[in-house]
Amino acid sequence: KLVDRFEFGPSPPRCEARFRKRLTGARELTAETAFWLRDHRYRGVDILRADGRADITVTGRDYAVEVDPLLIVRHEGIARGAFAVSSARDVVEFDGVSTIDPWAGSRILGIFTNLSDKAYAFDHPVRAEAEGWVSRTPPHGGVIEAVVAVDEFRAASARFRDVAFTFRRNGITNLLSEVRADFYGGRLEAEISNWP
Repeated sequence: KLVDRFEFGPSPPRCEARFRKRLTGARELTAETAFWLRDHRYRGVDILRADGRADITVTGRDYAVEVDPLLIVRHEGIARGAFAVSSARDVVEFDGVSTIDPWAGSRILGIFTNLSDKAYAFDHPVRAEAEGWVSRTPPHGGVIEAVVAVDEFRAASARFRDVAFTFRRNGITNLLSEVRADFYGGRLEAEISNWP
């Protein structure tokens, strides 16, 4: 299933892996991998480069994957961080710093995929620092804290410039705090909860 999410271009992926299999009655396999991917797509997102290390454990039908560190390079910026996912908990745990498009980052992680990237647009440059965990299934409950700064943000027909805010999610409740933006010649400061 994981491999099906990739589309590779002319450069084949390079990966080094060390496997361990316990010789017990239980089906258990571990792999320590390092990877270097160029010019590919993951979940439909164009990626110029992705490098990192992944530790994978499979026991019976259960699995756990930890990717740390991870570097993703796209045309608009880079993301550095780490994430972990397992079948025991249907969540993605993550932390990182990113200058890539936030919608591309959420598609890569497979979170907030129920939101339309047409309703909200982030014009570059964007910088986000985020950490937390989120459920992989809608409504994507979790605990997240992110500090975001963006040159221009569009919501519907409104345009905001020089935008900064802190995003917090607890369960499925969202809070935008410390919101600051230039808006139609003035300055906007706000707190917004239960958004969207």
